[in-house]
Amino acid sequence: MFRQKNKEQFKGRLSLCRLGLNQAALFVCFMSFLTIGCAGRIPLPEHLQQMTAQTVTDAMNKRAVKLKAFSSEVRVTYFGPDGRLKGTVSLAAQRPGKFRYNLMGPHGGVLEAFATNGQTFQLSKMSESRFLYGPATPDTLDRLLFFAPLHLGPKGWVDLLFGTVSIPSHATLDYSEQTGQWMLEWEEQEKFVRVHVEPQEMMMSRLEVSIAGELVCDVSIESRHAVGLPAKLNLKAPRDKVQATLKTRDIRENPTFGKATFELSPPRGVKPEYWGPLAD
Repeated sequence: MFRQKNKEQFKGRLSLCRLGLNQAALFVCFMSFLTIGCAGRIPLPEHLQQMTAQTVTDAMNKRAVKLKAFSSEVRVTYFGPDGRLKGTVSLAAQRPGKFRYNLMGPHGGVLEAFATNGQTFQLSKMSESRFLYGPATPDTLDRLLFFAPLHLGPKGWVDLLFGTVSIPSHATLDYSEQTGQWMLEWEEQEKFVRVHVEPQEMMMSRLEVSIAGELVCDVSIESRHAVGLPAKLNLKAPRDKVQATLKTRDIRENPTFGKATFELSPPRGVKPEYWGPLAD
């Protein structure tokens, strides 16, 4: 009888132990659920909760690259419908909207040269013996620039090369707990623009441009040089299924550019072709 009683007591303790383990398991599952649910969330730091679109913009302007011009070598890797291409570009850029690039061949010769003064452009395709010129509109640049069709005008491209963007006064501010970054958003004619801003550096990390609800431009700045210029740019044009990576090096700060830097002349014997709204 004594053994039977001990046996029943043991069974009772075992049942309580199992109940305790089950409760513990439920508790662990519950906490895991909470942890998973909160994973990736980055709450807005308390000291940043009073920031507004204007104060973020002002902070970005203070941190913006102060250079007026620069030149560099750019290693370009392009992915598109026609496959993967690599090339080297010599680049010159000057605010607010002037830039030029020479696409170099494997033996050092120039395969293609493009220049804009912010209003008009010239493109010389040496391998095809063609010289194009016309207004430097976003649509025209989309068709001509080999980097990626980002639907940007000359000023937009120069801002991007400097790693900056012009924020209008009507921009609104939001915060993403997924990325831990500010988002400045605004509408500009038919475009919706979103700029991601890293709160610690107060510099643009990503630019998105949508037209009619479709993302046409998605640019991220993966790294920067000490002077603040982008060291690596990732360009994506989802609508055209194109993406490119630009890696800059050999930066020259504030070089002096002459007028001829951003205006090309047709090579001898090549007939200029107008390329714009009135072109066939």
